[in-house]
Amino acid sequence: MKRLLRLPLFSLLCYNSISRGRSANRRRTNLPPPSGCPANPLASGGGVVVSMVSVKDNDVGDIQRSQQASHRWQTRIERFTREQRSKRDCINFAEIAEWFSDLADPQGSDEIARANAYRKLQQGMLDGDFEQNGRSAVRLLHPRMIRRMQPEYFRSILEIHGEAKIQSDVLPYCWFPFSLFERWCAKHHLPTSPRFQAKQHNASPSKAATYRTGLPGKPTSMHLIRAEFSARAERNETKKTLTQEANALSAWLTTVHPTAPRAGHKTIANALREEFRSLKSKKTQK
Repeated sequence: MKRLLRLPLFSLLCYNSISRGRSANRRRTNLPPPSGCPANPLASGGGVVVSMVSVKDNDVGDIQRSQQASHRWQTRIERFTREQRSKRDCINFAEIAEWFSDLADPQGSDEIARANAYRKLQQGMLDGDFEQNGRSAVRLLHPRMIRRMQPEYFRSILEIHGEAKIQSDVLPYCWFPFSLFERWCAKHHLPTSPRFQAKQHNASPSKAATYRTGLPGKPTSMHLIRAEFSARAERNETKKTLTQEANALSAWLTTVHPTAPRAGHKTIANALREEFRSLKSKKTQK
């Protein structure tokens, strides 16, 4: 177990689910271990991408089933995220971190406050603050993995990979029930916020999320970003500068649409420059 924990974090997170799926497939079909796959399933990026030399038809079927499972996970995560933007039955750790940043500096992006939020959430997981009936209620919804984050498992990967890696690669994909979020806020004497209340209109920008606009060219996320920018402007949540707003929108895209084409903050800033200037001009006139 300790030897596995020293492997790259992403490979570690994927290992259990993929190995369980392969074992089930072999038991069901009585197939021998795939001859074309490496002995170590982590050596080829989690066992999904392997050399196709000497791979038998049945082995190809195993690979395709792994890819199909990954696609189902991604679809399930996106559907769940869209629903929670309106229902608010569960809260995402990354949004709590963004909230801490806004509390510290409403017009900017406070990285210290964001890291502090993740640190508090991390300690809450270790202390068992997010347990229901003796079982962890925190769910890791990663594009390549869905599982409950038990305190023992979380403590192990934290000891091996460190706080910074956990905050960037694990915690932003964690969710827990709204009731436990309220209890956690009360424990830390945090104020209530309307951003976490159920609002039906929050779901409208991404209700029919698609990564193709219908126009010629590559898939893009810019139409999703523009819709979110308009929604933030209506809620008066835009940042003070264009760079800060572009960073916030880039982080939002990663959290809410993890499988969408990526858009860097410079690309977003260039695309929204005129709209941002127009918005600031209207606010100045008022």
